[in-house]
Amino acid sequence: MNTNSSNENLKRIKNKELLNRTLELRMNEKKFTLMLLNHLAEIEHRRLYAELGFSSLYEYCLNTLSYSESEAALRVQASRLLNENRNVVEEKISNGDLSLSQASALQTFFSMEEKEHDRKFNFTEKEKLVEQISRKNIRDTREQLNQMRTEPKKNATINIKIDAETMKKLNELRGKLGSRKDDLELIAWLISDKLKKLEQDVQKTIAKEEEKNKLTQNCNYLNNHEDKIKSHSRYINPKLRKLLLFRASGRCEFISKITGRRCEETRNLHIDHVNPYALSQDNSIENLRVYCSSHNAFSALRTYGHHVMDKYINSKIAINNQYTRITSRRMRF
Repeated sequence: MNTNSSNENLKRIKNKELLNRTLELRMNEKKFTLMLLNHLAEIEHRRLYAELGFSSLYEYCLNTLSYSESEAALRVQASRLLNENRNVVEEKISNGDLSLSQASALQTFFSMEEKEHDRKFNFTEKEKLVEQISRKNIRDTREQLNQMRTEPKKNATINIKIDAETMKKLNELRGKLGSRKDDLELIAWLISDKLKKLEQDVQKTIAKEEEKNKLTQNCNYLNNHEDKIKSHSRYINPKLRKLLLFRASGRCEFISKITGRRCEETRNLHIDHVNPYALSQDNSIENLRVYCSSHNAFSALRTYGHHVMDKYINSKIAINNQYTRITSRRMRF
């Protein structure tokens, strides 16, 4: 598009026409925003982002749709609110009574209340709250939601900011440990001197090399005695799990056949079967791989289909952790 030419054309039109065109563009913007949110909700339901090598819808919006972190978070959260409360939310967004920022703030409120306090809102309660915040600005909306938040149980609250490099190291550590702790739990664990133990100078480097050699030997042993490792149980013993995480470098091993992209997720890692255990009864190391929760679910969907797996998979898992990376963090002691 030639921007200069477009600007020149605008300078020639009359004031009334300019105002009418702007209003028309605004109405189209609402229409396309609603269409985008519906598409994102369906992509999340089908977990198509996983097929492209992403661990969440949020990561897909960042890397494929080229949204900024805040833009991606707003749209992902708004699409989830729309998907869960379609009747009332679709109309409010369409006529401009509910903005993306409001929808995102409301969905975050519902999610955090359920996650932190096991407080669930039924459809009527959600519909009533949507009506209450409609046509309000984002500041008043957040103030109202803050007043409705469940009070924490006498825990100190600290707001912290973590730069991108530190967050990368935190995720790498979590993956190599095979830990399922969230960000705050892992930081608290590090504060209690565990990180110092893992980051010793020369002695630690030597110990890691020795462990690496030992693990490599164990991997070779397991590969050479595969027939002895097969089990008629789903149980993965801790030693084998540690070897698999080491082999995967503490990272999801899914590689998209479409883009060739390997998933970068280091949290919530699972041991997944290449050939499903229910069909193969095979727990050999060659039939095991490390997948994040999203690709573990995606693999099951591809094998068994939505008609079987929908009742097992909670669609809320996919973006909660990703979204909380860019919102204020609360630590409890």
